Parts: sequence; structure tokens; C-alpha cells
Amino acid sequence: MGLILWMALAFGGSREDAEMERYVEDMNTLAERQAWPGVERSYEKILELQGVEISREVHLTAASSARALGDMAAVLDRLKRAQTIKPNDEVGAWISSIEEDFAPVELRSVPPRDLTLTPETMPFEPDKRGAVELAGQRLTEDGEFVGLLPVGQYTLQGQEFEVIAGVTTRVELSGRDLKE
Repeated sequence: MGLILWMALAFGGSREDAEMERYVEDMNTLAERQAWPGVERSYEKILELQGVEISREVHLTAASSARALGDMAAVLDRLKRAQTIKPNDEVGAWISSIEEDFAPVELRSVPPRDLTLTPETMPFEPDKRGAVELAGQRLTEDGEFVGLLPVGQYTLQGQEFEVIAGVTTRVELSGRDLKE
């Protein structure tokens, strides 16, 4: 039995509390090294724990991780979780900025196949560029992307569409649409 687990059990803490401490420590260590996939795994394990309170700081670290990976939908979700614990103007401004600059999209092919997403202009800002790159990666691998994209004009496998703030954009391409 690990030292943290033993100490938590010995002093009346639950097993979940001890696991939480271990995952938070792992998460912080990985964040310091910018090992974002590891941070994501630790955060997912934390979310699976039952009966523990997740701190605002954990959600903010997880938001930074998702940002580094280009997953702006996860960033927004995690910021909102942190904001419900302890509201903060800086976090509120970050949420507002995301909601103004990004919009939800559902892009897919039926049946799933490799798709190419092309923005009219590739954004320079790292958050926006990362979101476009993540969407492109998922479309190439899975033929589907559900998340946030920067507001703007795009082409998906030859079909043009616009992402508008506050509006969910859905583009579904069938096998017939994809034949040349």
C-alpha cells in the first residue's frame, strides 16, 4: 500500500481521497513538464472518483492541458467547472472570449471515412490554430469531429460552410456526397 494511501486511511481519509491526492500530484508534475496527454489521463481518473471534491485549481490545470492540445470544447467545459466553484473575473473573461471566437460544430461522414478540413485562412493565434489542427486530425482518423472551431469559413471535402458564434454547425457527408 502506498504511503499516501496508508496515511489517508490511518488518519480517517477515504481511499478515494488518497487516490485523488496521488492523481493531482501526478497531474501537477506532468503539467510542469508539459506532458499534456499524461495530464489528460490523470484528470480523467480524477473525474471517475466517487465522492471527492475536485478543486478549482485541478479544473484550471486541466483547462490549460486541453488548450495545449487544441481541444477548446474541453477548455470551455473545465473553465465553467472552475467558475462554479469560485467565480473569478479572469476566468469569466476567458470563457467569454472562447464563446465569442469559437462555435460548436458536428462534422462527420456516413459511413466514417477520412475527411479533409480546410479553413479559408489558417488562424495565427495558437488556440485557434490548435482547434483547427485537432479537428483536422480527428476527421482524418475517424471521419468525425464534434467540438469547437474558430468562427470563419471552411471547406470539408469540397463542401463549403461557415462557423458562426453562438450557432451549432452540422455538416454530414454521405458516401454519395464524397464520390467524385
